[in-house]
This record gives sequence, C-alpha cells and structure tokens, in this order.
Amino acid sequence: MATEMPGTNNFDDLPPDGGSRAWVVVAGGFLVILNTWGVFVSFGVFQSYYITKLQRDPSDIAWIGSFQIFLLFFLGVFSGYPTDMGYFRILVISGASLTVLGTFMASISQSYWQLFLAQGVCVGLGNGLLFAPTMSVLSSYFQKRRAMSMGIAACGGVTGGLIFPSMARTLLPSAGFGWAMRAIGFIQLTTLSTALVFIKPRLSPRSSGSLIDWAAFKEAEYTLYAIGSLMTYTGAFVPFFFLASYARDIQGMTYVESLDLLLILNGVGILGRLFPSYLADKLGMLNVFTVMVLLSALSMYTWTVVSSATGLYVWTVFYTLPMHTKRFLAGREGREQGSGKSLGGLYFLIELRSALSLNVKSTAENRVENQRSRLGSRLFDYESTQEILTNYSRLEYIHWYVRGVNTIHSYPTVKDGEEAAYYDLGSHQRSVTTCSAQAQLWFNRGLVWAYSFNHHEAERCFQWAAECDPDCAIALWGIAYATGPNYNKAWAFFDPEDRQASIRKVHDVLGQASHLAKQATAVEQALIEAIGARFPPVDDIPEDLGPFNRAYADAMRLVYQRFSSDLDVAALFAEALMCISPRNLWNLDTGQPTGPHTVEAREVLELALQATGGSEHPALCHLHIHMLEMSPFPELALPAADRLRGMVPHASHMLHMPTHIDAAVGDYRRGVDSNQEAILADDIYFARETGVVFYVAYRVHYVCAKLYSAMMSGRFADAMSAAEKLEQIIDSKILAVKSPPMADFIESFVGSRAHVLVRFGRWEEILDIKLPTDRNTYSVTTTIIHYARGLAFSALGRVAEAEIAQREFETARTAVPISRLNSVPCKEVDVLGVASAMLAGEIEYRKGDFETAYSSLREAIKREDALAYSDPPPWMQPVRHALGALLLEQNRVEEAEILFKEDLGFAEDYPRRRAKLNNVWGLHGLYECFMRSRKTGEAAFVRASKEIAEASADIPLKASCFCRTSVTGQGACC
Repeated sequence: MATEMPGTNNFDDLPPDGGSRAWVVVAGGFLVILNTWGVFVSFGVFQSYYITKLQRDPSDIAWIGSFQIFLLFFLGVFSGYPTDMGYFRILVISGASLTVLGTFMASISQSYWQLFLAQGVCVGLGNGLLFAPTMSVLSSYFQKRRAMSMGIAACGGVTGGLIFPSMARTLLPSAGFGWAMRAIGFIQLTTLSTALVFIKPRLSPRSSGSLIDWAAFKEAEYTLYAIGSLMTYTGAFVPFFFLASYARDIQGMTYVESLDLLLILNGVGILGRLFPSYLADKLGMLNVFTVMVLLSALSMYTWTVVSSATGLYVWTVFYTLPMHTKRFLAGREGREQGSGKSLGGLYFLIELRSALSLNVKSTAENRVENQRSRLGSRLFDYESTQEILTNYSRLEYIHWYVRGVNTIHSYPTVKDGEEAAYYDLGSHQRSVTTCSAQAQLWFNRGLVWAYSFNHHEAERCFQWAAECDPDCAIALWGIAYATGPNYNKAWAFFDPEDRQASIRKVHDVLGQASHLAKQATAVEQALIEAIGARFPPVDDIPEDLGPFNRAYADAMRLVYQRFSSDLDVAALFAEALMCISPRNLWNLDTGQPTGPHTVEAREVLELALQATGGSEHPALCHLHIHMLEMSPFPELALPAADRLRGMVPHASHMLHMPTHIDAAVGDYRRGVDSNQEAILADDIYFARETGVVFYVAYRVHYVCAKLYSAMMSGRFADAMSAAEKLEQIIDSKILAVKSPPMADFIESFVGSRAHVLVRFGRWEEILDIKLPTDRNTYSVTTTIIHYARGLAFSALGRVAEAEIAQREFETARTAVPISRLNSVPCKEVDVLGVASAMLAGEIEYRKGDFETAYSSLREAIKREDALAYSDPPPWMQPVRHALGALLLEQNRVEEAEILFKEDLGFAEDYPRRRAKLNNVWGLHGLYECFMRSRKTGEAAFVRASKEIAEASADIPLKASCFCRTSVTGQGACC
C-alpha cells in the first residue's frame, strides 16, 4: 500500500525488530487474540448448542456472534485515537474486564436476550477494546519481521479455536452449560491478566487530527484496498457459524463429528497464519494476499456442491489455509504502522459489513439444490469482487510507484484540513538498491537534507526510507551518517547523553545494515563498512574522539580510491577530511592550511567540481565554501556560492551558505538579502515541524548573519528586525532543553538588541532595555545589557552611572558558564573579555584619561583578533571602529589611518581574513583620515567605494562609531 511521511511529531527510532521485549509483546498479543478471535471462531459450538437449547432460528442465534464481531471492529474505530494519545493501558484493562464479565454473565443466562447482552454485547465490547490497541502496539515493535510476528500472535485465534471447542465438547455433556462457560471465563481471566503484564507501548503518545484518518481515503489505492478488505470479512466468517449445523442438517453428521470440523477449521489455521506470514515478509503482503483471495474464492464456490461427509472434511482443509491467510493479512498493510488511527479507518468499513454478513438464513432452510448453488454463487461473488478490488488497488499502487508523485507525501500546513506539497529540495538524486520507489524518494530527500546540514530532517527521511523498504541497507547507513558528527557539530559539541545515545543508535542500525549489505551494490557496501570507523564501541567511549575522525577519513579514502568518479563519494570523502579539524582548516594569521588533510580535501573537491555534473552537486558547492571561507582567497569560492543560490530552494542552510563568501568579500547587501531568504525558508519549515530542537541553533545563526551584514552596511531597520526575530525564536522553552544544551548554544544571541543599539548609537533606547528576571538562564543577556548600559551612560557623559554599570557587568560576567558559546566554536567568556576591555576604554576616555583609554581599547583589539574564526564574527562591532573614531576626535589621524587600513584589508602586515572588507564604517573612517591628512589621491580611491556602501545605509554616517562624542553632541565630524 502507499505510505506517507511520518507526522510532524517526533519520529521514533526504528522498531527493534526482535529482542526479548518485542517477543514478550508478541506473546501478550497471542493471549489477547486467543481470548478475542479464539472465542469468536469457536462460536459454531455455541451456535449449534443455542439452536437446540433455545429453539430459535439459526439466523437469530447468528446475531449474537455477528454483533460480537461487529463490536470488535466497531470499537477499533474509537480505540485507535486514545491508543495514540497514550491511553492504551486504560483501554485494555477495560476490555479484559468486560470480556471476562461477559463470559461469566453468559454462564447464568437463561434466555436469548440475556445471552445476546452477555456474549454479544459485553464480550463484544471487551474484545473491541482489546484487539485494535494490541495490534497497534504489537506492529510498532517490528519492521522487517512484522508479518511473521503478527502471524505468531494471530495463532492465538486458532489456538483458542482448538481449546474452547474442545472444552465445550467435553464439559457441555458432563458439567452443563454454566460450568463450561465459567471454566472458559477462568481461563480468560488468567491469560488476559498475563497479557496485560506482557504488553507495553513502545511509541511515545502522539495526537493529531480527527478520530479516523480520513485522509487515507483520498488515495485511490488505499480506498480500493480497504473495500477489498471489507469484502474479505463479508464472507470470511460464514463457515465458522454454519459449518457445524450444515454438517448435521445437510450431511447428516453427528454433533461430535460436526465439532470435529470446527477443530480442523481452526487447527489448520496455524499453518495458514505462519507460513504465508513468512512469505509475506519475503514477497510482500499484497502479493501473498492476492493469491490467497483467489484460492479462497474458489473454495467458497465449491462448498455447496460437496455431497458427502468425507468430501466435507477435505473441503474444510482446502478452505481453511487460504481463508486464515487472507483474513489475517487483510488490513495489515496500513499507511502508518503502529498507528491506532490507521487501523480505525479500515475497521470503520469492515464493521459496517461484518454485522450483516453472518445474518443469513441457515443452510438447513436451503435444501433445494438450486438454492444451494445460489448460496455458493453469492459467496463466490463476494470473494471475486474482493479479488478484483484488491488487484486493482495493487495496480493503482504500482501506478503511484511509476509516477513517483510527491502529493501522497504531503506535510500538514498550519491550517487544519489543508495539505501542502513536500519541500522543494532541488534535483539531486542518487539511485540506491531498493525495489521501493518510496524508499528511493525518501532516501534522496534524506541525502539532500544531510548535505544541507539539517541532520534532524535527514535522519527522519532515512528512517522513513528504511520503513518503506526494510531491506534497504543504504537507508540505515543514512541514519548513521545523519546521527554522527559533522562539520558544524563535532564530537566536542555532543553532550554526554547525546553522545551515548547517538553512538548506541548508530551501532544498532549499522548492525542491521551490515546484515542487509549482501544485497547492496559494492559502493553501498563500502560506505556502510567505512562509516563504522567513525564511532567508538558503545561500552568504551573515550574522552577524545579525534582518532575516530581520522579513522573515518582513512576508511573513506579507500572508498574514494575505488569509486573516485562517484560525486557523492567524493563529497563524503572531502567532508570526512574536513572533519579532522572542523572550522579550523586554515591559519588565519599565516594564511596556510592547518594540515595535509586540508590540502587533500581541497584537491578532491575541486577535481569533483570540474567533473560532469560536479558544479551542480549541492554537497560539493556547499563544502567548497567551507573549504575556502577561512583561506586568504575566499573569492575563489564565489562560483560555487553563486551556483548554490537557489539550488535547494527550501533548505535554509543552502540559502544561507553563500553569505559566508559574501561577508568574506564585503558584499554585505547580498548577505542581508540571502540570509532573509534563509529566514523565510525556516519560517515555513518551523511552522510545519514540531519537535525540532538542535536545528533551532541553525535558525538563530541565519538571523545573526543577517544582523551582522545589516550592521556592517549601516542598515538599522534590517538589523533591528533581525534582533526582534531572535527574541521571538529564542524562548524559555527552547533554552530549557538540556540535551542538547540549547542555552549553551543560543542564549548568547538573546541580547542582540543591545549590540544593534550600541552600533547605531541609540543610547536612550539602551537604557530602556529591561534586565531578564531569570539571570541564571539568561546570564550572557544580562551581562551584555550591563555592558551596553555602561557604554550608553559613558556616551551621554554620565560617568558615575557608567562605572556602576561597569561593576555590574564584571559581576555578571563571572556568572557566565564556561560552557556557554557565542558563534561556534568561540566561548562566550572569551568574547566577553573583548567587551570588558572595550567598556573600560570608553569610560576612561570620558574621564579624560586618553592614554589609558587607548591602551584598553588596543587590548580589546588584541583580544578580538585572538578569537577563533566564525561567521558571523563573535564580536559584531569591530573595536577598531571605536578606537579609530576616538583617535580622530583627538586629531591622531595617522594612528587612526593604520587601524582603518587593517580593518578594510589594505594593510600588508595584517591578515586579510581578519579584515572586514568594504564595510561602510571603515570606509567612512579611512576616507576621513585621507581627507584630514590631505591625501586627496588616496581619498579619491576610497570615495567611490564609500559612496556605494553608504547608498544602501538607512542612517546618515557621521563617524566610524557613534561613541565619538563630537558626533553625538554636535551631529557632525568632518
């Protein structure tokens, strides 16, 4: 059947597909089915007994059993939703209680209506509350062995069909009806109590949408399959009710001989559940189901032409095998395995028919041959209709596969009842070993998400690919790839809990992948083997995992040597090399690679980019940007950056990545615009997805990158909108997440409003900012607000208050945890060291101690230059802008000129990658220096760049920093 994407709730790990816990649940399911279906398929015993005892029409007696099965299915409609909500235990305890109560009440019933209420209603209600929730929980424990596990559990039905008729056969003549029913009741009490201990839900509670998954019926193949399953149940139960009475009334068999037929009918069912279940796991449920439906239809057609007792025995065996198989497999193909609601939708149809199908006239009233033939023809019609619909649904399913449409994999939008197409991830694909078009589709999506550094979404897609095709080994590789470390989240950024859980998960999936890899291609086998080197043993995880990065790179080198023309392999190998020293590929001061791995990775990337299709490969373009962003020549990555723009339209990280090069070459206007596209893409993503945690840090990153580009280009409105966006995104709920420790990753950016107001000299507005009430969680925010207040008081000439703010800043700084990060990999305590020296310098300047002030500001520059590389920079307002402005205010033009040349990358002795090319503040300061020192030629050289930069600013620039009091006080500087 068609599959759909998992819901927007957290996507649980893949089913364990075995293990003691799972098989204990199977045992519990066996006992539940023994007491639901096992009692029901034994109803033929009671049918015969009630006809004799109550002297009622057989069709009247059939209403007791038919209403019981009606309630079994009907309650499935309503029990699925609370099962998904987490009320499984309440449902099954209630169901077990009603089942046992109904059986004991039947033992003391004397009239037809008493038996109807006890056995038909009470037992039926209990069965309905037991069956669907149990099947939902059971199916969640298995994937590859799902049919077999459910087949074993379903053997409880035929086991009950042997036990209960045998008990009735022995006890009815000797002990009477009352004690026979009580004995059955005591067995139910014991076995159901055991089942309640055994069965425990695996999936987390989840809730969404309506009581029934009506969206399933929008899919033609699902609807046709559901109707086919309905027809399965239409004729499936007639022999269970009427075979015994037919044998006595038509064939002249004795009561004991007629009960033997029921024992055969149920006993052969064990084989009818296990062997086809094994085939279903191997050949596909729908394939086996289709064959068995045809055989069942033929056997039903031949029933009424059987003319002897021997023939009836033979017919019973022939009929039983396909009947049990098709009845068991019907409904096992769902849209979402393990979902109670998905079962409810199918049961809604089945219950409408099952209650009516058994209320047919007894065959004893149809002794005339043509009437017997008519009954056989009618049953054959049911079965043939089912066969046609089932096979048409199978063709429709294949039709979906061939078309490969995305419309059946839609994400819910914010508005209920609407659906939107899946995200546009571009055209990149990789053909993998699978017979499932849906597994291929989800693998492609997972791979592009992983290349786009949304590893959360990548893992979900790879998991769904594995769900669509349990034999797809490379999908399990994808789960391991998405779960492990990457260029942005190195092993050092895994907290202990996250690291332990991730390594354990990877070992589990790689164990399955290795088992399945024999059917995979050589390159898939090589990738599966190589990625195992990335992870330590789960029971011996060392503190330093760096050697495993190198081991993985070495393993991937061997894969690359065998499959060097494979662009995905080239990208994965290059990434493995880059992860040896992530975010530290080049020495910013010397401009040299930090190791041979950098050189090798660059060679691999650039060779692959030159290959056919290489320039359109999302991972190669992405990684080439990371490769060169720290180098002395980041502009060499501009072609890759420009090609990447729009290549993966709905992946926010890919929309953002070109801005790393934009900032490196001083194109801040484009940086603002491209990061805004990434922000909008994330708005769509986070409106649809819940349960996303770590990727929030990426979302924050893109907003910060926009804020930085806006600040460096003098665009106050854009910078403030970014600051407000950060305050909207980073709430107390996300900061409360402990694993991963989200406060450590993103709390530093809550106070970005203060940085923007400092940059644009909005001193009075700074003093209006309120301090957080929770200063432990918001430790950096509290500290930065004190810093900004100190600068504001200083610029306003309120030095005493500035010194109070300075003391409050220093006190707050000591409370910032060492684990708190600014832009990865910079620690906030190091960044706040820049703020401390800068604030001290500003205050000393207002006190008139210029030399001390300049010394403090030069110390701030030294600390700023010592910070590790990140994009955007961890300190967003270059200290050179402030010192240069204050030097110019004291007419120390030559010193200021040196600073601005360094800032803009014009100084030969200053590393280019520490420079902030083309920023409007530095251009304004350098132009002022040239004009005041009468260097008209140099001024003319800078003027065009300055005017172009200022054209996009939305505020008038008077100096390189608003901390310059002559600007603040008089509104002009030159």
